[in-house]
Amino acid sequence: MAGDGKDAFFIGYINAVPQPLGRFLAVIGLIVVVVMGGLGLVLSRRTADPGWAVTGYQHIEVRGILEARPYPVLRVPDGEGRKPRAYLLAGEGKYGVQSQADGLYGRWVTVAGYLLKRGTLDMLLVDDKEGIVVASASDVLHPAPPQSLGRWRLTGEICDGKCYSGAMSPGNGLAHKACANLCLVGGVPPVFVSTGAVSGSEYFLLTDDKDGVNARRFADFVGQLVSVEGEIERVDNFYIFKSDPETMRAAGP
Repeated sequence: MAGDGKDAFFIGYINAVPQPLGRFLAVIGLIVVVVMGGLGLVLSRRTADPGWAVTGYQHIEVRGILEARPYPVLRVPDGEGRKPRAYLLAGEGKYGVQSQADGLYGRWVTVAGYLLKRGTLDMLLVDDKEGIVVASASDVLHPAPPQSLGRWRLTGEICDGKCYSGAMSPGNGLAHKACANLCLVGGVPPVFVSTGAVSGSEYFLLTDDKDGVNARRFADFVGQLVSVEGEIERVDNFYIFKSDPETMRAAGP
């Protein structure tokens, strides 16, 4: 068939593929594999890091001073070559740790839980059993006052800090809106994920400049691209965005 000058073609009942057709299919198959692999690599590079998952992650204990700013924050002093550090706190399930922290603000405590980390955002998922316990105050800690970075208009997305930092992946977007709102209403700290960095950070503890903790004012805008104005402060290794909800506008299409 190959010597009669006609193009080779496949006949199903012969159970053999002509060599020219076989070579053509092999080349096309290789091209498809390379193109799809390259496309997958490009798309993966453009996808945000989903953060760490809680399952199997390290259980730790951290000692420091408990503060409310206005959400519970554990501030750890410097020492042994490390810089001062602040951790946002969240409880198990869709709840914050306000009930566990009540009456302990300003005291030395030991917090047991799972460390979640994403960029400059550090969060401890507090263990319900070991939780927050009073510790001895052998060290003297004078927390640095917040450093004002001025007033900004940021564009980004409102997420709940627990899921976004790693308790769920990816923990953002419209598909996560209902879950995020349940977490925020339950007391989990809201986080503003900015499309542009301020002083090296894209993650901000989001507060309401009127009463500080009214997460319901953000509910309609969770999971979508928005722009909002407010004051930014730096506290140790994390940032606070004191937003003005009256300036919040949808920024997406």
